Amino acid sequence: MNGLRHSLAVVATIVAVGWVFLVGAGDRFRASFGASENPIWKLVGPVVVAALLAAGFWWPDRRPLLHLAAVAALGLLVASLAVARESVFVATVGVCYAVGWLVVYYHLAWRAPVPPAA
Repeated sequence: MNGLRHSLAVVATIVAVGWVFLVGAGDRFRASFGASENPIWKLVGPVVVAALLAAGFWWPDRRPLLHLAAVAALGLLVASLAVARESVFVATVGVCYAVGWLVVYYHLAWRAPVPPAA
């Protein structure tokens, strides 16, 4: 379970950093055609969600942060299902990530610890 937890945290961190670079490059490309920049929520929203998801895994002992990240994962799941008509691949990736995150969340937050073998 630790391998899945760390893999999901690394993916969320890479997505957050990549998103910042992608939006920055996109704004410069849009500006070259005279178009306006993207609104700030398009930059900040996905980064905040990815940071919450990663922080929930980096610090699993902080329960309020873990539960807040679970709400963000549910939001990601709903958003992925909403975009399914436009892009099945993006929706599938989002659903798989959210389900994987929620499985690890269940094991971290709600499952009783297994006692060590004698």
